[in-house]
Amino acid sequence: MVQFGEKKYVLLFPMYSLLEKIDQFGTSTTESQQERMLQWAELKALLPDDAEIEGMLRTLNVVRADAFSIDTDTNGDISPLLRHQNF
Repeated sequence: MVQFGEKKYVLLFPMYSLLEKIDQFGTSTTESQQERMLQWAELKALLPDDAEIEGMLRTLNVVRADAFSIDTDTNGDISPLLRHQNF
């Protein structure tokens, strides 16, 4: 249930979850850039495909690595391979 002024509304999933994440993102007091990016990733996952997102946030994809491995090529160059699970 959400209240705006004197009126109360019942919101169903996913609208309620989306508004809850928007509120959490907007009122977050964390100064950690990493935490803000994780919050944005969780919020973006709930947005509808036709949502209008401005600027850099439209193309920003946040992926948190749960694990990594090291890959080497024939020249001996080393590249980390990040592994993750979807939200």
